[in-house]
Amino acid sequence: PWDGPAFVAFTDGKCFGATLDRNGLRPGRYYITDEGLFILSSEVGVVPSIPHENVVIKGRMEPGRMLYVDFEQFGGKFMDDKKIKDKICTRLHKSVIEPRLAGGKNAFLTEIPAFEP
Repeated sequence: PWDGPAFVAFTDGKCFGATLDRNGLRPGRYYITDEGLFILSSEVGVVPSIPHENVVIKGRMEPGRMLYVDFEQFGGKFMDDKKIKDKICTRLHKSVIEPRLAGGKNAFLTEIPAFEP
């Protein structure tokens, strides 16, 4: 049975990530300012005092998509869904799949290294 919309977020104080379920029924809008402030909320205008000219990136969470912000690399390193998946797939291909195929072997999920941004 379906439990309803899910919006999942995580942080360790150094980075922040979020994903929205494939149904996309839980809204999520985000802003990143030129001062490195990251705001994510289900409503627009939660922090009304931010001048529009200070907003560097803004967007909304989309169904089945992710985002990731690395605060230690701010300028901040912001990765949208495509950048996250491209990075994981490229790393996976170079570290697991290419060496296995070159040796004539299959690649197994247990051989996939942990993701480190």
